[in-house]
Amino acid sequence: MPAVRWEYLTVYLSGALDFPEAVGRAEQLIWAGKSLTQQLNEHAAQGWEIIDLRWLSELEMMVTFRRPRPSAPRTRSGSRSGG
Repeated sequence: MPAVRWEYLTVYLSGALDFPEAVGRAEQLIWAGKSLTQQLNEHAAQGWEIIDLRWLSELEMMVTFRRPRPSAPRTRSGSRSGG
């Protein structure tokens, strides 16, 4: 069985949101958590799994993901493509 080959993705995620009116810090953090969770779930839905997460502030993080690299299509030996 061949070894799994991985592809990696490192992204900056922010939960900072613009509110139409002043809101308290607790409310900002609640909504930031929801925003960050949604962003993480969007990556998970694409097959990415978290391998490292670093908080940069209460609202920001750097996340490194990995997922198995799609296997290259196999070609028959001796066959030619193109031209």
